Amino acid sequence: MSATPGEITSLFQTRLEQYIKPREQVNYVRRIVALHLASCTRDDTGLKPLSLAEHSDNADVYPDIKGVQKEYVEALRANTAARREFDEVLQAARVADESSSPLASRPDLVQEQLSLLKLRKRLGCLLAIQRSLDRVAEKPASHPDFLVGLETSADFQDPPDVPRIVTNRFAIEQASSKLDLQKRLYQLEKAVLRARLFLGQKERLLADARSRSANKPAVVSLGAKIEALHATRSELVSWMEAELSKASTNDTSPIDYAEEKRQEATTDETTIKLKTREVQQRYSQYVDARNQLLEVATREHSQASLPPPTRQTPSPKRTDGGPEPVEYLLTPYLEVLLSVSRQQKAIISQKSHVNAIMGKECKSACQVLSHLAEESQLLPSHPMEDCSKRRSGIRTEMESGSNDGSNISSLVQRWVYAADSAKMATLETVAETIETGQIALENCMNSLQGIDRLLGQDEDAKLDEGDAGSSLEKDGRRGGEETSFRGANKDKEKGRAPMQRPGDPWSRLRGEILT
Repeated sequence: MSATPGEITSLFQTRLEQYIKPREQVNYVRRIVALHLASCTRDDTGLKPLSLAEHSDNADVYPDIKGVQKEYVEALRANTAARREFDEVLQAARVADESSSPLASRPDLVQEQLSLLKLRKRLGCLLAIQRSLDRVAEKPASHPDFLVGLETSADFQDPPDVPRIVTNRFAIEQASSKLDLQKRLYQLEKAVLRARLFLGQKERLLADARSRSANKPAVVSLGAKIEALHATRSELVSWMEAELSKASTNDTSPIDYAEEKRQEATTDETTIKLKTREVQQRYSQYVDARNQLLEVATREHSQASLPPPTRQTPSPKRTDGGPEPVEYLLTPYLEVLLSVSRQQKAIISQKSHVNAIMGKECKSACQVLSHLAEESQLLPSHPMEDCSKRRSGIRTEMESGSNDGSNISSLVQRWVYAADSAKMATLETVAETIETGQIALENCMNSLQGIDRLLGQDEDAKLDEGDAGSSLEKDGRRGGEETSFRGANKDKEKGRAPMQRPGDPWSRLRGEILT
């Protein structure tokens, strides 16, 4: 449904009538707002907002301002006063800097810079010397209390023995005329490696000593340091003399040592030559035997290809000639050998195939068992430690022959041992439970017997059981009499009160105490 333009304008007018005011009313509202603003500003000029106040503005506190607004105005006045003071000091400093002459105009600026650098260098040297003195003061030997022999050697190990190569190296150098550079290089590398290891050990000892020496003396006298150095030097000299004398008395002479080295080298060369000759001889024998075997095989094939020879009578001239051929004697043996070799090849190939298949199966089985062992909760609860210790030596040697078989057997054995252990644990638990039940049953039976004894029914039950057993064992006559007597008693008891027995606790309640 489409609306006409007139309807639309009328709709807008009705909606905007409440917002549209006449001109006189608007002017009246404006005059009222202007008077209100004039009364707030006192003067007809507007004020800046307090949030935009500068240090040159004055934040006046009016009597009608209260609360947080009053505190804010007071803080703003203190801030503007501080900023004014800061600006005044900054301006005064700028004026003083401009009035004073610049430093670059001084003629002795370079000299002052050089003197400053020299002083810094001297300060660095003095600091390095101080650090070195502190490092020396940390050492325990510099303290006067550590000069005693027992105290100085208490925290240190015995000095190592001088190696034999050090004492014999001088003799080898004098005896040998030609120098081997490779050997010297190898010896130098060994010496460097040994020195590095020794340095690392000494560094660790130094770190331990530094950590132990917490209470070091503040100042150590120069005499104490000199005395400690003299003691260390004398100890080192005495140790070197003792080691050299020990090496000279115990070890052989340098010349004999060099001769022994030469003899060992010559004997090694001769043994190597002999071994090589023996190997060459064996290889030549093997080559000859192989050539002979090939010749015999070729002759056999050539004779098989030729037609069979006709039988002829032996001539007397044959006996006078050379030896008779022996190929016909070797032929059946060679055929047997060839057939056996073919069988052996077939067996070896089949064995290798079976071994490959078994290896794959063993590998897959090991993977499955290992995966199950990782997910299982039975194996960790029952490890096979004791069983592995009780295995016999023959079984261990047999299992060490094949890795795959041993792996599978060990994995399966772990499962079997765990299953047996779990079974035994279950049986023990069941036995304990049954025993606990039996004990509880016995306790219950005892309680029931006690209740029957309190109720006076224990002796009647015993008499009934005794009568039943005696009726089966005794003769019929006596059994009949007892049954008739029991029937008569029962008839009598029906007409009177129940029979009381000496052990009946209810007899006292009935007033009849039986003895």
